[in-house]
Amino acid sequence: REFHPGFRASAYADELPEIPVRLLRALDLARHGAILVPSPASICVSGTGMSTLFAGEERALQAMPASVRGGFVQLRHEVRRIKSAIDARSLEVAPAKRRRWFEFWKRRRRRIPWPGEDYGSASLDDILRHRIADPALRLHLVADTVCGRAVSPFFAGTALHLLAPGTGRSGMAAGGLGMLAKALERVATGVGAIIRYGSEVKSIDVRRGRAVSLVLAGGEEVPADAILSVLDVKKTFLGLVGSRNIPATSAARLGQFRVAGQSARVLVALDAPPEFAVPPGDPDFQYGPIHLAPSEEMMTRAYDAWAAGTVPEAPLVTLRVPSLTDPSLAPLGKATMVVGQTRGVGKARARCRSANLSVHRGSCDRCADHRASGYRVRTWRDGRRPRRR
Repeated sequence: REFHPGFRASAYADELPEIPVRLLRALDLARHGAILVPSPASICVSGTGMSTLFAGEERALQAMPASVRGGFVQLRHEVRRIKSAIDARSLEVAPAKRRRWFEFWKRRRRRIPWPGEDYGSASLDDILRHRIADPALRLHLVADTVCGRAVSPFFAGTALHLLAPGTGRSGMAAGGLGMLAKALERVATGVGAIIRYGSEVKSIDVRRGRAVSLVLAGGEEVPADAILSVLDVKKTFLGLVGSRNIPATSAARLGQFRVAGQSARVLVALDAPPEFAVPPGDPDFQYGPIHLAPSEEMMTRAYDAWAAGTVPEAPLVTLRVPSLTDPSLAPLGKATMVVGQTRGVGKARARCRSANLSVHRGSCDRCADHRASGYRVRTWRDGRRPRRR
């Protein structure tokens, strides 16, 4: 979207999660206008210095000390193997089998654990500490993993975030996420899908324990064999399905889900592209995310602040300049920068709006001080009058 005349940025995210290669080929998204540009590298700036992590394994190994290469390769191959195994198992279709009444007394088959199930009880810090000896590289991997998520790396189960997409996967969509949405729309309508806009769904009709239709706000009922909801779990089950159609225990557990915002984005219009202090002849540094990560302990404090509904003192801040990858996002000679702050946003906004703004502006200045020089910035938020920085 255009947040100021001539300056555009995606409203929610810059870098896409990983899209399976088979899905990209099946949908032929490139032919429909969706061009994806993966991030070649990411940078992490902390109190101990700066580290660089390349998406390509060969370049990543060349840029890191020889003492940590073995553990890094082991970690990447382990994560890749688990993800491939999960992908393969999720495609399996179990044959339908009806059990006769006399078979109910037989012992049921032993449940086969999912690949990587032990990650569900391990913390992110434990998994990395056993494989990566360098604290700076370990902090960089933590920042890449938890960026945009409300999580502490010391909590049990946070190792599962290693299986989520990271730097160098599908990347940014040329022209913004809107171009990808238009490409998906063209693919869907090309195979006969009907897309209706402005049709609010009032409820999901459930009969005999099965969802059978959608009830629109105007009273129209749309029958369906299957219903896919992209709303949050509370809105879907407690709002549309209704607590009367689900067990009381499930309704109580659903009510405990937290759906508060986990991150915020500040869109910044730059009078000129930032001058990054990168090695000569290697421009890949400036095309990926730049993390300002104080320490793992400060990330935990930021999570505690998010849980308490307050603004953290030193959150994880990620800087991106998407117009360097896609020049159409800014006027000629200028640049669009996005400053993302992880945790402590959604629940604190109502009670700490002014403090939250000051935190974001301070984060913007800290990012520029660490990685850029000679800049003049104007920020726009919620359509208010721009303020010189």
